[in-house]
Amino acid sequence: MNQEIVKTFLLINDCRDDPLPGWRQKLHKEINKLYPNLELSEQNTADRLRAIYSRKLLSVLDIDKLRREAGNQIYNQQIKESVQTNMQEELPETEHQEQIHKINQKFEENFELFENTNPEIDHAYHN
Repeated sequence: MNQEIVKTFLLINDCRDDPLPGWRQKLHKEINKLYPNLELSEQNTADRLRAIYSRKLLSVLDIDKLRREAGNQIYNQQIKESVQTNMQEELPETEHQEQIHKINQKFEENFELFENTNPEIDHAYHN
């Protein structure tokens, strides 16, 4: 749960440590989606996040890994939205839907293949 709280916080804030306006409400909403049986309050969710950082319940390495995962997720979502926008502008509706379907399939395949990898580290071993 601690990892989900930190990752969700990072996703909401575009991987920044400084929170954007409205972060508490967004974090509360997303964590309640993930854990609907817990019925956490907004204050409790924010307190949990604060405790994770202040008590060092996650290591710096764990937080860095979560930041990379969140960053990859944000980047991939932006790319996907950009491709969909470009496709809508260029193709007739039926071709557009077919292209989006193909792109989504390829994106999901590649995302699964490369999820939790670090190209900088992987590249270093091949040189």
